[in-house]
Amino acid sequence: MSINIEQKLAVDFKLLEGDPTAKASDCLVLGVWESAKPATTVKLSKQSSDFIQKCLKQSNMEGKIGQSVMLYHVPGIKAPVVLLMGCGKPSELNDSHFKNLCVYTTKALTAARVKSAICCLNQIDIKSRDMEWGLRFAVESVSYELYDFHYFKSKAEKPKLAEVYFAIQSKNKRKLELVLEQSCVIAEAVQFARDLGNMPANICTPSYLSKQALSMKSLSKKVHVDIFDREKLQEMGANAILAVAQGSHEPCQLVSMEYRGGKKSAAPIVLVGKGVCFDSGGLCIKGRDGMNLMRMDMCGAATVISVFYAAVKLALPINLVVVAPCVENMPDGKAFRPGDIIKSMSGQTIEVLDTDAEGRLILCDALTYCERFNPDCVIDVATLTGAVMVALGQHLTGLYANHDPLANELLKAGKASNDPAWHMPITEEFQKQIDSKIADMANLGGPYGGSVTAACFLARFTKKYHWAHLDVAGTAMAKEGAKGRPVNLLIEFLLGRLA
Repeated sequence: MSINIEQKLAVDFKLLEGDPTAKASDCLVLGVWESAKPATTVKLSKQSSDFIQKCLKQSNMEGKIGQSVMLYHVPGIKAPVVLLMGCGKPSELNDSHFKNLCVYTTKALTAARVKSAICCLNQIDIKSRDMEWGLRFAVESVSYELYDFHYFKSKAEKPKLAEVYFAIQSKNKRKLELVLEQSCVIAEAVQFARDLGNMPANICTPSYLSKQALSMKSLSKKVHVDIFDREKLQEMGANAILAVAQGSHEPCQLVSMEYRGGKKSAAPIVLVGKGVCFDSGGLCIKGRDGMNLMRMDMCGAATVISVFYAAVKLALPINLVVVAPCVENMPDGKAFRPGDIIKSMSGQTIEVLDTDAEGRLILCDALTYCERFNPDCVIDVATLTGAVMVALGQHLTGLYANHDPLANELLKAGKASNDPAWHMPITEEFQKQIDSKIADMANLGGPYGGSVTAACFLARFTKKYHWAHLDVAGTAMAKEGAKGRPVNLLIEFLLGRLA
């Protein structure tokens, strides 16, 4: 079965100059504070305003976030339906509340089977944010809520909401046009990452991920892609990648993508993504419950490939390298075993205590491979440990680094993009937990601090450059499917490097 991923968004986003009350569409979306005062800057006629206020008094609408009321045939407004959305209190409308507001609005529009809407919520004052941020976040939130993984449905429904206009003032038009273009590409990248993560493992194999990487060459002549197969990996001494892959009939691949958008002399930013296309646990096999979710154990690779897509599509003036080791971890007569000792590409030896701690094994060779690029910095992304969810739940990405300025950049980018991370420690006490009596290190550090000891393991392969590790086991995937994180964080990080 051949599946081609569609990067185009289901909704067509546009900007609307002029009076939104005079534009023909199915629905006009306005915001209302808890005080019943308008939350948007749309100028309403006295007739329209009086009618809306009268309806608000007659309804149970209090203006709280999530509350909504539909009004029909409002005098002075051309759209046949006006959707009033509660925006809460002005002093409390922060990033998270605005995201919820956009989600509730999208749900209300789709429930009403609206096909075309004019939205004015991007005009609302948000604490410590400007109008450009409001537009970007509205686009990303609406497209995220409307996401539908439809590739295997015999009768896929067409999206009900097909067109959204955002009302703007003419003086900001050019700047907001650029914001809209950028926001749509970011939304496409998030959708791309979710599609890859949700794709079943019988489709999304290491070879499939390689094909997705190769497709990036069509976006720009500045893109170069190398795919290293088993034979090439043997020549390179990538024995840790090969060990994890040897129990599967699916051939492993190491994907290396380069985008040369910056100056020739500029050191590249390197992103590394864990690409375990299915993780059975190997001979230390996982339990039945939740094993189906292990198709998403390649969300790190999905993330970095999608960020690469966005960087190229936006023609960012940077040099970017993406590396993704892609394997399956399966039990087989040829599978690697607990007790095996592996010599990694770096020359360091690893005692295997658990074949289900495989992600760090494929990453350690990929991190050594990165040295050849003389990178400005290296950031790896991996659904690495269940332990990070014990520490941070499914809300915050675990962030580790050997360079505090890099960690601070990522924390700032996470805050700006509402894709937050939390700085975690790497100390000698934890490093001692992965010492081995018969090899340079073990691939497991005991029952405590599992996310930290996994990061400590990776840190031993990153001493030649500035490095950060994002453990996204809790934030990139869930029972409901792939979440597309931390695509926003990493794109924001790249944009921050341009400022």
